Amino acid sequence: MDAQAHNVRPPRIRKRVVVLSAVIAVIIAVAQLLVLAQLFVSPQPHEVHTPNAIPIRVQTATSHTDALITAASESIADLRCQVWRGGGFTLGGFRPNTGPCPDAATLALTYWPQLSQSPKTLYLAWTRCTVFNVEYFALNRTLVIHCFTAGDSVPPLFSPGGVVAQRFLDLLLVPTDAMSPGSLGIIEDDRVEHLFSDSSNEVQLATATIS
Repeated sequence: MDAQAHNVRPPRIRKRVVVLSAVIAVIIAVAQLLVLAQLFVSPQPHEVHTPNAIPIRVQTATSHTDALITAASESIADLRCQVWRGGGFTLGGFRPNTGPCPDAATLALTYWPQLSQSPKTLYLAWTRCTVFNVEYFALNRTLVIHCFTAGDSVPPLFSPGGVVAQRFLDLLLVPTDAMSPGSLGIIEDDRVEHLFSDSSNEVQLATATIS
């Protein structure tokens, strides 16, 4: 009996090894599929909401002003002057403007003529991203513009050529009701969302003073 049982064990062991190998192979295949999904599947982009941050509802206004500078001010007249000083492109190339700014009425005809001064509003001349949301962090007095997109973890091997669109300055109108007086830092958070993790790059845009 012992010899017969001894002869039966090897086939059973081989069967278990085959089953175990098949299970491991399935697990590896599923893991590979998950990795490929992370690399090549783009998730749905969504707004960024940070604990203890105050969401800010903003308005935007477009322009055909070359996107050369980023400026912020509670005075729309002062902001228009800053944009004017930034200059523009001429036949001789880029050239900033020097000397005193034109009067406020003249500047208003050139930069965002549809807008006038509003109370408790911060004006930010900014190269707008496609989709974004804005938060205010009272602890460190920082306004963060979250520019969010969805993308693959691996960039495409071939990128089609084409003409780069000219970029213009947009105006961001930020209500300051939730902000106490003092200095304010303004940051753009360029965020790309992937299936399992996000990448984020923060850039200091400007500073402002809230009265």
